[in-house]
Amino acid sequence: MLRGEHLSRAIGRLSGKEGKMKFVIENATKTRMVFTDSKMHILGSFLNIKIARDSLCIVIMESPVGKVYSMLRVVTAGQRFFNF
Repeated sequence: MLRGEHLSRAIGRLSGKEGKMKFVIENATKTRMVFTDSKMHILGSFLNIKIARDSLCIVIMESPVGKVYSMLRVVTAGQRFFNF
């Protein structure tokens, strides 16, 4: 559980500049995310929620943003082939 400045830093990294990070993750994983004071809600299918949660964890742990973008690019390319 994050508290204090760590929580605000994490929310700042997740929302990104002008909401770009949140927008990219939502569109790549076909989910919707809602940030509240201390909680985050992810709406979507089970597999898509797992992918979104993993990418959010990578962002919170201060990995480079490019790593998340490349991971999402691979995931979305794979989803195009396995859409049922």
